[in-house]
Amino acid sequence: MKVRRVFVEGLDPSASEVQLSEDRSRYVARVLRMRVGDPLHVFDGRGTEIAGTLLSLSRNAVVVAMRAPVAAIAPSPCSITLIQGVSRGDRMDFTLQKATELGVYAVHICFSERSEVRLSGKRLQSRMEHWQGVVVSASEQCGRADVPEIHLLEGFPETTMPDTAHWILDGGSGRTLASVLKTQPMRDHCTVAVGPEGGWAQVEVDAALRAGWEPLGLGPRTLRSETAGPAAIAAIQAAWGDW
Repeated sequence: MKVRRVFVEGLDPSASEVQLSEDRSRYVARVLRMRVGDPLHVFDGRGTEIAGTLLSLSRNAVVVAMRAPVAAIAPSPCSITLIQGVSRGDRMDFTLQKATELGVYAVHICFSERSEVRLSGKRLQSRMEHWQGVVVSASEQCGRADVPEIHLLEGFPETTMPDTAHWILDGGSGRTLASVLKTQPMRDHCTVAVGPEGGWAQVEVDAALRAGWEPLGLGPRTLRSETAGPAAIAAIQAAWGDW
């Protein structure tokens, strides 16, 4: 039987029991329809996971008795950061969910020149909280004990970090990941930048290239914004990640 897993922020692994937050309690009680005595794993989003059982249960307050540590899934040997131009509606949710399942380390959400979505103030705060919830739920379901970091960028980052590969996806580039790996050593860290529905503006691409970013294509087919990021992560994992 598949053991259910729930994220607990600030989990104390030395405690004998833990009360879930109100929203995770509702999830366990109303969505999963679990019962007292059922097995349930809790994890803190930083790599710690504890096996437990439901001690008490109500719609808004679930208590878990913690039993023993669980060996967590190791993170990918290649730490992958995705810079994602904001896309519309559930397309963004799809990208975040699949990137989490594929082992991304962090996602930097970016509003760029061609972004069709513009958010600010309370609407932006609400969407950031929603997106954080998407990666938490995806981590619960895919077996990760760590939760990808979510950050907000106001524009495309024109700086680069040492010892990190920096690739900006450009549909016009014939430079593939396979060709890159023939000429460059595999890095422990890489950053992939994917534009919004309209792609990166040429001025953004030019600025990125001047700053040391490298163009990267994903083959002859045109991928949608929400597909390109997960596809790139999958290719990297297959090349030197944990696949």
